[in-house]
Amino acid sequence: MHATTARAFGFPKAIAHGMWSKAQALAMLEQQKDWRPGPVRISCQFKKPLLLPGTAQLNWRTGESEWDFQLLNAQGNAPHLSGRIEWLYTKSQPCSDPDGCSGVQGAREAPATGRVK
Repeated sequence: MHATTARAFGFPKAIAHGMWSKAQALAMLEQQKDWRPGPVRISCQFKKPLLLPGTAQLNWRTGESEWDFQLLNAQGNAPHLSGRIEWLYTKSQPCSDPDGCSGVQGAREAPATGRVK
């Protein structure tokens, strides 16, 4: 968000929009070796603005059916956002739709590909 617009919303200078930060975090997570293709549900809570210019670090914890992630400040002690990715179908609970599962609302296919600073 441009500095002028950011100031109108009460921020001291330009910020990275929360949805942009979320998209960047998800794009990085999709490139990780444990990422699985298939439909997902993503939830996200926006915490603190990321002032520009700025640096952030992305941390995550993987599980069989969900990953938790946080975008933190450069020192790693204050979150900009936190969220969860839930795979709607797992190896132990595969898709049972005879027409396939890619039509699930919110489905997102990604190539299969822990911590990025």
